[in-house]
Amino acid sequence: MLFSWKNTPQYTQNIHLHHLNILVIFKMVIEMDKHYKNIKQLIENNLIEVKKQEISTNYHTLITYYNVGKELVEAQGGEERAKYGNKIIVDYSIRLTEEFGKGYDTSNLKRMRQLYLCFQKGGALPHQLNWTSLAIILIQLLNITSVADS
Repeated sequence: MLFSWKNTPQYTQNIHLHHLNILVIFKMVIEMDKHYKNIKQLIENNLIEVKKQEISTNYHTLITYYNVGKELVEAQGGEERAKYGNKIIVDYSIRLTEEFGKGYDTSNLKRMRQLYLCFQKGGALPHQLNWTSLAIILIQLLNITSVADS
């Protein structure tokens, strides 16, 4: 009979160690995958929370701008006078910009007023759009109005 390493205890021990190493590596891969999935879940949860916060902020900003528009219309003496009374808006713009910084220039205050005037009778649409989208719509409406008035 020829000598074979396969029949020696050393070979058998090496095979067992090899299988153990494979099992250890496999367990490490599974653990790494588990940790990766946990990390991924943490990041996804954070992104969801950030998005919810952004939506909430947009909603509150939109409602605030709508209510600012309402206050401007009331300060100008109602809807009919609001179309022509810009002195109050200029004054409020200066004061608000001094107190809160940019974002309250006369153009923005006019857009807020227009937001209120456009949606005072219907309530669904402003809640479905963000301020940027509404501002674009309002700019287009103002352009159409100024062309019609010419």
